[in-house]
Amino acid sequence: MSGDSRTGGPGGPLAALGRLAAGLLALAAVAGCHTAGPRAVRTARIDYNEAMTAAYNEQLLLNLVRLRYRDTPHFLEVSSLVTEHVLGASASASALLGAGAPDVGVSIGGTYEESPKVVYTPLSGEQFVTRLLTPIQVETLYLLMRSGWSVERVLRCCVREMSGLTNAPSADGPTPTATPRFEEFYAFAHELRRLQEQHRLRLDLVEPGGAGHGGGNEPETDFLLVFPEGADAEAVEDLFRGTFAGKVQVRAGQRVLPLRAGRLLGAGTGDDDGLAIHTRSLLGVFYLLSQGVEVPAEHVDDGWVTVTDPGTVVAHEWSAGAGGPGCLPGPWAGGGLDWPRTVLRDLFTVHVAAERPRRAFVQVHYRDHWFYIPDCDLQSKSTFSLLVQLFALQSGDPKERASSVLFSLGG
Repeated sequence: MSGDSRTGGPGGPLAALGRLAAGLLALAAVAGCHTAGPRAVRTARIDYNEAMTAAYNEQLLLNLVRLRYRDTPHFLEVSSLVTEHVLGASASASALLGAGAPDVGVSIGGTYEESPKVVYTPLSGEQFVTRLLTPIQVETLYLLMRSGWSVERVLRCCVREMSGLTNAPSADGPTPTATPRFEEFYAFAHELRRLQEQHRLRLDLVEPGGAGHGGGNEPETDFLLVFPEGADAEAVEDLFRGTFAGKVQVRAGQRVLPLRAGRLLGAGTGDDDGLAIHTRSLLGVFYLLSQGVEVPAEHVDDGWVTVTDPGTVVAHEWSAGAGGPGCLPGPWAGGGLDWPRTVLRDLFTVHVAAERPRRAFVQVHYRDHWFYIPDCDLQSKSTFSLLVQLFALQSGDPKERASSVLFSLGG
């Protein structure tokens, strides 16, 4: 018997309603599984990436500010981030049948739940402290400079002394009271950068006992500064007069300057054949850069920071093209040595303000003030990025440390 078209037959309203409900349910399932899911993953991944990057940068800046005030630094690493995304969809339909046209009602619903779990690992213990205090390997300097970093920026941040030429070694700890020696080192590193920009300087890594080592008779060389044939001979000769006289060698028609990890001078060391580099530790780099943190005048008056005797150091003045007034160091509060305009010139400055700054690359609130790096200060941003890479190289894998704290966010 054929169905009644007025009730449940193939052409009846109930059949049409059933087909409508089935279609709505299928549509909700497809939308929930194939549209919302991938979109949520893409959005969440970017959001978490930006949040973790901002938190990482803020922690580094906070510890630089702490060191400026001789407060205790502390590092907390995110060693694991797991998040669950739960999607749900529902659809329903109803109909009221009567003498007239059927009254059809349709409703669609959906749910979305996100449950992130973050594992924080305190960076502490003997292994981490040892890495924090261990001098940076000369090979690391080579890798950084070969990867595109300025030879000047790497040397000024990471090297404290080079064959007797000092680069503010007293700044490797809390702010010193006496002016450090740095001018000759700065001039040397700056000239190397000029030659690098003119493609008149390259870096070569020489394996112990390999080519250029005289069959293993020479001391181990970490890497070479090579001045190719045709380089500005006068500039090279001027660079190595005085302190570095006699350090440059000639190999295959090229001027070569070996750089080695610093060791005690004595018979058989061969240090007179090249430059002996004494590098800073990672903590020493942090302390050096912390000297560029500006502080309010009232904090100086209260004795919260150390004032360095300026001596006879002449402050450097930036040109108008350095990024505008908002990117230049502010007035150095409380007198004493103006670190951003002397030792750290064109390298690193952290500004301070009573109100939250606008357009900051990174900022932290500490001691009722805002400390920040302006987004237009490209030099400080570059040095900060170098510090991020050094920290990643020197601090080790946070998963190696057992102590951790689990935070569960959300439901």
